[in-house]
Amino acid sequence: MNNQVLVLQEKEFIKITNRGQLLKILDHIRNVNTILNITFDNDKQIYSSSLLDIDEKKHLLKLDELTPPQGHENIKKNISIKVHCRHSGNESKFTLKIKKIDIENDIYYYLTTFPNQIYHYQRRDSLRVAPALMLEPEIVVFKNGFHTEGKIHNISYSGVGGILDGPSVPEIDETYVIQISLNAESPIITKIAMKFVGALGHKGKRRFGATFIGLSTEDEQRITSMVNKIQRYYIRRGNIA
Repeated sequence: MNNQVLVLQEKEFIKITNRGQLLKILDHIRNVNTILNITFDNDKQIYSSSLLDIDEKKHLLKLDELTPPQGHENIKKNISIKVHCRHSGNESKFTLKIKKIDIENDIYYYLTTFPNQIYHYQRRDSLRVAPALMLEPEIVVFKNGFHTEGKIHNISYSGVGGILDGPSVPEIDETYVIQISLNAESPIITKIAMKFVGALGHKGKRRFGATFIGLSTEDEQRITSMVNKIQRYYIRRGNIA
């Protein structure tokens, strides 16, 4: 694994230009019925729309009629619009060129070109990624009279999830100590609050989810760096969480 750590600064948008990655982001925006905030160069007012359809063959997007109504009047006078939206922990900004205005069932819609680029940001509070680059770091979870080992399957800035080997079963809402082994680096040792425990049905293994408690500044930075590096990897591959 490349040991270079890429740390995202707060609100750093990544420029996405790969067509496959652009399509994945647009698909997600459409599938979760994201509200699109639309603005024009000559108007500070924010209008609302939604992405109705994606025509991959013709490279066109279909947008719903702008609201409030003044937005529709403005779109007739402009050749492009600026789009800003938040969707499932992601935030995206891009520009679209208007190709056609039409009406269907008494409601206007707009056909636009695909964006040439999308500026994409993954909000810190909801990012959760599978640590493929980390080869599932090994963990030890323990407290007085309790000890079990396992592996991480996903990690975020605020918590961790994975598989515990058993046979000991942690209790929900109890505080434990977790030791996360990161290859040749010194382990991260911190407290967690257990939020979920579920049986896998074989060999006593159990799924778990927990939130970090009282991370030291150093460990917080190490986890942030780890998650940011994995995030960049997935975004560049087009695998948006």
